[in-house]
Amino acid sequence: MTRKIKLKSKDITFYAQIDSLSEQNYFPPKEDQLSQQEVAAMFNKSVQTICNWTKTNKIPFFRVGRFLIYSRKQLIQYAAKNQQLIDR
Repeated sequence: MTRKIKLKSKDITFYAQIDSLSEQNYFPPKEDQLSQQEVAAMFNKSVQTICNWTKTNKIPFFRVGRFLIYSRKQLIQYAAKNQQLIDR
């Protein structure tokens, strides 16, 4: 069952659609973390598109204070399930 959640833990907020409760406690290790610019390059989209997807919760992300962090692993999984997002 997929559901949309918003988790807050101290200064970290995670927004995403999750498939299992086990993913709720996931935070990407340093080598898995991407910036908006890196996500834009990964999907061959503009940074503004990534900002829009983030604002509308179309892709999973973490907020640490005022900084946004994306997980390469989660984005790859999400893209595999939502191919129409990338094909546009």
